This record gives sequence, structure tokens and C-alpha cells, in this order.
Amino acid sequence: MLFRPFIPQFLEDEYGYRKFEIGVLGSILFFGSAVLGILIGRVGDKWKKSHALAISLALCSISLVILLLSNNFLILAIGFFIAGGSYITWSLMGAIIGPIAPESIRARWVSIPQAITVFSSFIAPYVGGVLYSISPSYPFIIGIVLTLFIALLATTKLFEE
Repeated sequence: MLFRPFIPQFLEDEYGYRKFEIGVLGSILFFGSAVLGILIGRVGDKWKKSHALAISLALCSISLVILLLSNNFLILAIGFFIAGGSYITWSLMGAIIGPIAPESIRARWVSIPQAITVFSSFIAPYVGGVLYSISPSYPFIIGIVLTLFIALLATTKLFEE
């Protein structure tokens, strides 16, 4: 949420896209979420859920790099499709946490990380707004670094299933 609210504004401010084009890119993003959600879910089922989480986060970073480096609509469409893979992170976290939680407090184990994420999502747009006012690319650069860091973290023992 540090950067997501600023994507349409960035597309308009920096690349001159209009609402219709931004809407099309948003539709492509959610189509990517449907397609990549299934594929990344299969990765989690076949190998490790933590690896699926890392892939989801890495796709988010890749899509932000594409957003910053290209104003070409077709290239952005690919980037937005790829960004769709980042919309399954909460589901993957639940799939990782659920099986390792004690049965008697499983709901709490799943809900606490989601509550922390939601609280962070409440604060993040304010931080993103400050960063965006300094430079429109800052929220995206910070997003790239943080999601790559968390993706690497997801491949460590901390997230082993």
C-alpha cells in the first residue's frame, strides 16, 4: 500500500495516460491476478508455499521496475499483468501460517499477521504520499527494495513449512 494508491497518478503525471488507458491497465492487472494466482498456487502446492510467496513478491518488484522504466503501453500491460501475481500474498501467508499453528488458536495465528498488514496498509499511503511529493518514483523504488527483501526472507528458515 506504500505505492499502490499512486500508480494511477504516476501514470497520469509522468506518462500522460488518461483514465481510460489507466482503467485498461487495471483490468489487465486483475486478469493477471486470476491467471497468476492459479499458477503461483500450483507452485506452492508442488514445491513450497514459501517459494510461491517469494515468487509473488518478486513479481511485484519486477512489475514496479517495468513501471519505472517504460512508458510504452504494451510493455506496461505486461508489467501490470505480472503485478497481478502480487495480489495473492495474503492467501499464501494464510496457507503458510495455518498448518503450523496449533489447532486451538489457528484463527488467531492467521488473523494477527493479517491485522498487522492491514494496520500497515492504513499508514503506508501517508508515507507513500510524502515520498511521492518528494519524487514520484520514490514510493516505487522503496516498494521494489522492500518486496525483494521480503521475498528473500520468505526463502529462509523463518518461512519453512
